[in-house]
Amino acid sequence: MPRPFDLEALVRLPEFYSPTLDESRSRVAFYWDKSGRIELYTMALDHCTPQQVSNGEVPRSPRAGFRWGKNGYTIIFARDRDGDEQHQLFTMDLGNGEVTQLTSGPGQHYPDRVSPDGRSLLFSSNRVGQMNTYVLDLETKDVTPLSAFSAPTEPADWSADSRWIFLTGSESPDPLNRDIYRVERDGSNLHRIFSSGEGNSDEAARVSPSGRYLALTSNASGYYQPGILDLDTMEVRWVGGGQTDEYAASFSPDGSRLLTLEAAGTRTKLYEVNVHTGERLLRFMPNGVVVVPSWLDNERIMVAHSDTTHRRRLLALGRDSFEVLLDAEYGSLSPADFVTGRRVAFDSDSYTIHGLSFKPNNTAGQRLPAIVWVHGGPTGQDLEMFDPYVQFLCSLGFAVLQVNYRGSTGYGRPFQEANRFDLGGGDARDVAAGARFLAADPDIDPNRIVCGGASYGGYMTYRQLTHFPELWAGGIAWVGITDWTLLYEESMEHFKHYLKLLFGGTPEEVRDLYKKASPIEEADRLAAPLLFIHGQTDPRCPVSQAQTFRDRLLANGKVEGRDFEYHELSAQGHGSADIDEKIGSFRIMEGFLSRFTT
Repeated sequence: MPRPFDLEALVRLPEFYSPTLDESRSRVAFYWDKSGRIELYTMALDHCTPQQVSNGEVPRSPRAGFRWGKNGYTIIFARDRDGDEQHQLFTMDLGNGEVTQLTSGPGQHYPDRVSPDGRSLLFSSNRVGQMNTYVLDLETKDVTPLSAFSAPTEPADWSADSRWIFLTGSESPDPLNRDIYRVERDGSNLHRIFSSGEGNSDEAARVSPSGRYLALTSNASGYYQPGILDLDTMEVRWVGGGQTDEYAASFSPDGSRLLTLEAAGTRTKLYEVNVHTGERLLRFMPNGVVVVPSWLDNERIMVAHSDTTHRRRLLALGRDSFEVLLDAEYGSLSPADFVTGRRVAFDSDSYTIHGLSFKPNNTAGQRLPAIVWVHGGPTGQDLEMFDPYVQFLCSLGFAVLQVNYRGSTGYGRPFQEANRFDLGGGDARDVAAGARFLAADPDIDPNRIVCGGASYGGYMTYRQLTHFPELWAGGIAWVGITDWTLLYEESMEHFKHYLKLLFGGTPEEVRDLYKKASPIEEADRLAAPLLFIHGQTDPRCPVSQAQTFRDRLLANGKVEGRDFEYHELSAQGHGSADIDEKIGSFRIMEGFLSRFTT
């Protein structure tokens, strides 16, 4: 039976991030907070004993990942300052621990794949404005631009001979459009090699070991579907199931099969596809959700796995069994202390909205307080995986509902695009319908339903409490958005591109839509207590979003400490993976939520 527990018992449990195999597939590297803060570790897969290789050189809350260098002698990683996401690239020598800076200058730098010959690194950066693709000479540190598009590009992979680079980009005025390009490593001969049609999103994935095939993912059918492009004939074979969102992952070491990941609704499945015949095989996996799949050899697959009550662990999947490579730790807790999520569905307008419900045991017949915890994105997806935020809320005695509202992935392209030009409209009605779904539950107290979330979930909290004030007893807005016009003005170019995609233009072109979607325009309607949490260095949703909303509330006669609580977190950006910083934020939430449990 789940029982209350202190949040530090949960938050201090070690968590790993970004498991990445080396070229030989004999070692895996990952970020891990086993020492009390994020550090970089490597682990040989023949004995699975992690070795710490960094000592404070990596960021406290990494967001840009890392890559192995050629032959596994080095690791290339990104580091920012205090969560500002203005990453520079560094290389660490695994023999002597020496760290060398590779890039400089303003902008974000995201490492991608090292060339097969080991000489160069692909990376993406907004160093001259828009997010574009570059190649870095690892010896000279010279940088060569490969694209200069007005829309963001994403590097994908190298050709087997290290001559060509494949990337995803667009020269179309349609912000939904994404095509696949090829360019030589010196930046010459950039040309489009695949498009399924104007307005579709075609994304390059991985090149086969022989260099003949390129795996890709496209939403041309109405669902994201994997395909295999023959680079000799430029013909594509579609290899997905066709009725769910499914994504190309990587080719087996012998190149005979392509691994794909289905992320439909709240669940995932793994398939392997015969490259030559298109035959699909559903791969074995334990119950739950798997992410970041990679081939270990021609038979086994490495995945990160969890379910709603079991924390993430690293597994090697065989044909009908699995081996634990890095197990989850529970300390004084156990899976029995956590609340199991169950799938639910309810109606909103003409849509069926799916989600996950977590309900602690109700004692003495008392009705439970509840919280609708809203995911970010908006193109995110709540899956049946372990969520420490959810379990923390349940430990406080709250029932929790996660909602895959209009705009979420996992339900096909029409559903994902259903909130375009309508942010804070239909998607907000879906979340409001979740509150009504909870209110109809005899185990839930309809007068103690709270909304909460981070990023777009934080925006949705502001939106709910100002647009549907009658539904909510309170709200937690974490790094949320209150003024879309201000956000556009302060955003980096790749974020501006995304906002134009969502709204159909700039604030000058569709000003009414930006204004209509902004909670600050309805701040006078706030009736329930609201908690703000915002990082001072957040580059995605700048702290001005919280500051201007606070100032508007004060101008409307609201009183800080009574009507709202406001917390700016120094040296912290768009949330944090750092243990101490997470505990601080959780403590703030715990104090605020106590008013609904006493």
